[in-house]
Amino acid sequence: MIKLMKADLFRLRKSWILMGIFFVLLIFTVADSLFFPSTRSLSLGVPTSAEEGNWAEDIYQVSNDLLYYYFFLIPVFAIVVRDFGDKTLKNTVSGPVSKSVFFLAKYFMAIVVDIGSYLFFSFAYYFLNRIMNGEGHYSSLSDYSGAVFTHIPLMIALVSAFVFLAFLLKSGAAFNSVTLVWPIASSLIISILMDFESTYDFAVEKLAKYDISSMFINLTLSQDTDYRNICWIVCAVVTVVSVAGGLLIFNKREAS
Repeated sequence: MIKLMKADLFRLRKSWILMGIFFVLLIFTVADSLFFPSTRSLSLGVPTSAEEGNWAEDIYQVSNDLLYYYFFLIPVFAIVVRDFGDKTLKNTVSGPVSKSVFFLAKYFMAIVVDIGSYLFFSFAYYFLNRIMNGEGHYSSLSDYSGAVFTHIPLMIALVSAFVFLAFLLKSGAAFNSVTLVWPIASSLIISILMDFESTYDFAVEKLAKYDISSMFINLTLSQDTDYRNICWIVCAVVTVVSVAGGLLIFNKREAS
């Protein structure tokens, strides 16, 4: 497995266009947050609690981490989807490497790259923000770290779901079509359901509260411990189901 992960790391270094776009986008996001600290990032969700607390701007910035949803797609595409497109998969799993080991190597590599990038750029933003914007624009390191780490289960669940979809769909076009539109499509569906009295309560209490974009906001800002615990349980379930489902599908499918 380690050899496969090292090979993927080498391939990522060679995929300089994809990974270059990945890091340039992240750098621009951090720079935008630094030079325009009052600007809110992309967010489609809404707070579920009126008692958000009096947070510094860097905490609000963390609550709008939905942009990372789109950034995470790039490494998963480079690590998993390209193998199906390059038609090299059959040769790899026909040798001494089992399908399970191959899947897990891809999965852990995607986790390492995406979560590692998220942590690096989050804390790079924090320290640069302290230096450049000064007092009143930043929180304590412990508060900021707590806000960042509340998102880790959600981030892992997202990457797990992306890897599952990559192995399920196998096509770059299909993968991009599903993943790119999902946050907007889910928000649109919830909005439509909220227009009808018969589905309003379900849309607000069940769907909207646990929509991806809403969880990004409320895991950071909400004071409701029960809500956080439910979100983390949902994330754990998505992670386990994605990994187990991906292993099952890949093991039963003929490599191509």
